Amino acid sequence: MTEANLPALVREVRAALGDDAKRPCYIRTVQRFGYAFCGAVAPTVALSEESGGGPAFSLVWGKREIQLRDGETVIGRARGVGVRIDSRSVSRQHARIVIDGDRALLEDLGSKNGTCVGGRKITAPTPLEDSDEIRLGSVLMTFRAVVAAESTLTGDGT
Repeated sequence: MTEANLPALVREVRAALGDDAKRPCYIRTVQRFGYAFCGAVAPTVALSEESGGGPAFSLVWGKREIQLRDGETVIGRARGVGVRIDSRSVSRQHARIVIDGDRALLEDLGSKNGTCVGGRKITAPTPLEDSDEIRLGSVLMTFRAVVAAESTLTGDGT
């Protein structure tokens, strides 16, 4: 079966995810049956008062919001990176974001087209703040750091 013969929804989902029918990362074809999810699954952790209420970090890219976990996340065009961006202006391993508690640092990994924060090209690990604009090659995204909201006050102020 060729890509042109696939149902429109499968083509659309694969295009949105940057998935390839011949080397799938998310949706694989199951002969004489249909399709199956084949991506890696990781549990999500909701912010709450019990979890310490620390900030939740994410990247907003177009209509997508990509949650970032504590530790290192590599961003690039290669399969298997933490955040895959299917754009020829993005290097295979373009940059990395390191989350350490309530801090986030962005570092360029020697990319050909550079990494910018707030319109300035970075050459060393750079701290990120909520709403920072990040450009990887020609791809624009926004860094988000959201702190858990405090408990709701009642009408009597308690």
